[in-house]
Amino acid sequence: MSEKSSYWYDSSPVIGTSNQLTWAGGDVYCKDVNGVDVLVACNGTRLTTMQIAILTRICTLENVTDMTRINLPCALYQAWTGTSDADKTILNYIQFLLDNACQQKAVVDGLSSTAYTSSTTLDLIYCCCTPADNCNTHVNVTISKHLENILTCLCNLKTEVTNLKTEVEELYATKAYAKTLCERIGKIETGITAWNVANSLNKINISVNNVPCS
Repeated sequence: MSEKSSYWYDSSPVIGTSNQLTWAGGDVYCKDVNGVDVLVACNGTRLTTMQIAILTRICTLENVTDMTRINLPCALYQAWTGTSDADKTILNYIQFLLDNACQQKAVVDGLSSTAYTSSTTLDLIYCCCTPADNCNTHVNVTISKHLENILTCLCNLKTEVTNLKTEVEELYATKAYAKTLCERIGKIETGITAWNVANSLNKINISVNNVPCS
C-alpha cells in the first residue's frame, strides 16, 4: 500500500539535508571573550551555515577557557574530576552539569519532602543553653526552641564577656592606683630615714614597707 494519500495529506517522510533547512528561531548572538555580543546566525540562515558558526564559537570557548584556573567548590570539583572522562575541558564540565541536572533535582525534591520544620523535634545533648540539671543529658526540643536557646546562650555569653571586661579594666585601674600609692609611701619612708639619720635623738619609728611597687 502506498504511504501517499490523495485526500488530505501526504504521510511520506520529508527527507532533506541541513543546507536545505533554514533557521526560523530568530537571530542568535553569543558573547565573545570581551563580553561583546557577536552575531552567530541570522533568522533565515541555512542550518549548515549556522551549525558551522556555532561549532566555531564552541571551539573558541574551549580554547580560551582553562579549567585548571577556575576555582570550583571543592565537592563539585571532586565529583567532576572523579568522572571517567579524562577530557576536563569547559565542554566536559558543561556536559557533567547537564548529565547531573536531573539527579540533583531528584535529590533536592527528596530533601524538600523530608525537610525539617520549626516544629520538628530534635534529640540533642548540650549544656550551656539548658538548665544546669539537664547538663550533658539528652534534651528533646524543637528546632525553633533550639535556635532560641542558642541565641539566649550567646546573649548571656556576651553579657558575661562585657562584665568581665569591665572588671578587668577596674582591676588595672586599681593596680595603677596602688602602684602610685606605694611609690608615695616609699618616698615618705625615704624622707623619714633621712630624718632619723640627722636626728639620732629624735627618731621616728616606722615599719619597713616590704611590698614592692611593681
